[in-house]
Amino acid sequence: RLEGAISRLRRLNPFVRFLGLSATLGNRGELADWLEGVEFACDWRPVPLRWRLSRFRKAQEKPDLLCREVAGVRDAGGQSLVFVQSRRRSEALAAHLCAQGITAGFHHAGLQHSRRRSVEDAFRANRTPVLVATATLEMGLNLPARQVVLYDLQGYDDGEFSPLATNTVWQRAGRAGRPGLDDQGEVVLFAPSWDKQADRYERGRFEQIKSGLGNRASFDEQVLIEIQTGMGRSKVQLERIFETSLAKQQKLALPLDRSIEDMTDAGIVDLHPETGDFRVTPLGRIAIRQMLRPATVLHIQKSLRATLDPTFFDLLVLAATSEDCEPRLTVDFEELENLADNLSGQRSCVFSSAKPDGFGAGGKQLLSALKTAAVMMDWTSSGDAESVAEEWNCYPFEIVRLCESMDRLLTAVASVQRLLDPEPDEGEEKTKSPLLRRVELLRQMVINGLGPDAASLTCIEGIGAKWARKLVQNGINSLDELASATTKQLIQLGKLKEKRADKWIRAARITDKTMVTDSDAGQFIALHPSYSDLGIDPYRLRRAME
Repeated sequence: RLEGAISRLRRLNPFVRFLGLSATLGNRGELADWLEGVEFACDWRPVPLRWRLSRFRKAQEKPDLLCREVAGVRDAGGQSLVFVQSRRRSEALAAHLCAQGITAGFHHAGLQHSRRRSVEDAFRANRTPVLVATATLEMGLNLPARQVVLYDLQGYDDGEFSPLATNTVWQRAGRAGRPGLDDQGEVVLFAPSWDKQADRYERGRFEQIKSGLGNRASFDEQVLIEIQTGMGRSKVQLERIFETSLAKQQKLALPLDRSIEDMTDAGIVDLHPETGDFRVTPLGRIAIRQMLRPATVLHIQKSLRATLDPTFFDLLVLAATSEDCEPRLTVDFEELENLADNLSGQRSCVFSSAKPDGFGAGGKQLLSALKTAAVMMDWTSSGDAESVAEEWNCYPFEIVRLCESMDRLLTAVASVQRLLDPEPDEGEEKTKSPLLRRVELLRQMVINGLGPDAASLTCIEGIGAKWARKLVQNGINSLDELASATTKQLIQLGKLKEKRADKWIRAARITDKTMVTDSDAGQFIALHPSYSDLGIDPYRLRRAME
């Protein structure tokens, strides 16, 4: 996306000038050539770094080893920044340090913004001598420390562990050394005694930055944007555009013909009947408007066509199985029993069948989508991110981000459904189909944290989540009950004028009452055990097999 934005900006303004800055770049010359610029390198650093390896034989030794490392820095009046591979580990290590008498905080992407700012301010003010963090503090924040400890030299990506990139290690190491306070910064790498390659990081042989257009979904997205902006109206124009891309300079194969053909066949792109130029169809505009990959919109279209009368839960799984749903909630084997209990109470038209297709997802992806949908359903029931996060072994901030992601995805689902709904006969007014109304109601439930009846109240202009909850707390639980309420009754709720109360009541009386819930749709999901009675714990067996 950055490559595409830079490319379009250069074509809009040939005189634009770029200044690119990086501390870790393995191919700065190549990037400078792409930008038609000049590279400049300097290895001077205001506070020099001293690198050191701290060896251990068993992983169980690491927590106490960390205590000894940071205690010395603390006693000397310095601060330590410790990088770990997971959120849970950051919390557990901070707790271990505190138990050993070392004041420590933790920082990761699962915390609310206010909590993160509080942790950062405490560290800057030197109230916290040790801060244990994930990659959130790797770049973009000015939080220098005397010592940086890389507790883990591996990261978890795409379902497997792999060694950290040199770029990543140096970005983290760059936090060491406080200008004006330290004459030297210290970088400590925790490495097992058998790892003979750990010292390679100090040499700083950085990896190259590669174009993201080699990913087909990303490439399709950029082709679609070029067509929609009018900069790539023909195949010749598109070829010229991508001839100047970083991807082309790096000799990546860009399947332009295949991309256009596939998107044309899928109905995302077509040809103007008069000029013959490429143009984006209404389906393609949904992808652009909601900032979604073309593959996501096609996934939504295909799923809606194949699913008869999907329930709230089905629609949430549909959204959660798309490439654009984030964050991904992982499922541990220990969670399977609780997830199964929850699923048995969900209504579904898709998963109540003997062999559900799972919207094309399977394995861990489907488990993640099922958990995400269950979390969202619980959120609409309670509206309390803290309690839902505690119940589902995730973080409140993840639920907030999921609500934002689901808002975009469900808006796209509604837009696609409008395209799929049949056109009315001549002279008839087009009305919303039951499924479209269900999707719109579900979106209100998700963004407001309300159940279906309470969420229907937000269809009235001026009633948001706060007022809807207030109405429910005072016995007005649905549109029908609002329509039958009196003006005096609403005024007594406080901070509501007579004119506004009358407007709400009148609107409730004329608003479409056929808001389609799924109280009678689908069937409860029937779960079938995967293992016969083997006399052993099936979850331990599954974990061992994995």
